[in-house]
Amino acid sequence: MVGTDRLRQVVEALAAHEYAVGELYASYGQAFRREAELWNRLAAEERSHGDAIRSLGADDAQLATFADTTRFDLRQLETDTRALKELAEAARYSKPSLREALQVAVELERSVAEARAFQVVASDDPGVAEVLDRLREQTMEHAERLRRKLASLDRS
Repeated sequence: MVGTDRLRQVVEALAAHEYAVGELYASYGQAFRREAELWNRLAAEERSHGDAIRSLGADDAQLATFADTTRFDLRQLETDTRALKELAEAARYSKPSLREALQVAVELERSVAEARAFQVVASDDPGVAEVLDRLREQTMEHAERLRRKLASLDRS
């Protein structure tokens, strides 16, 4: 059995990942002033995702969901979060093209939406399932919004 402290670490790592995505989008908002509204809105939504995930760590009954170490790989989450922070830092100092930023964001949202972490399984606590469902749906909406913006660049 995985201990409560370890489960809380997983929840915190999931939240940190969402906050790092928000940090990346905020960096893009600073880099691309004409598209700042899009990026800043996405950044705020990612921060709210982090808050929603973090709230799950407060309830011991909900923590059991995060015991599946193949679904919630702590090391991988930490590695991915570090990579996101590096991307955000790079965006602040060596501005990518808007197309590159959109491509990174589309791929990021697609990979998160497809990740096992946000897939609800029958054994999930109902409160956790509700949060994960909502986050997966919003992540798919983000991917679609970003794809449309990328497609609009291709048409212009």
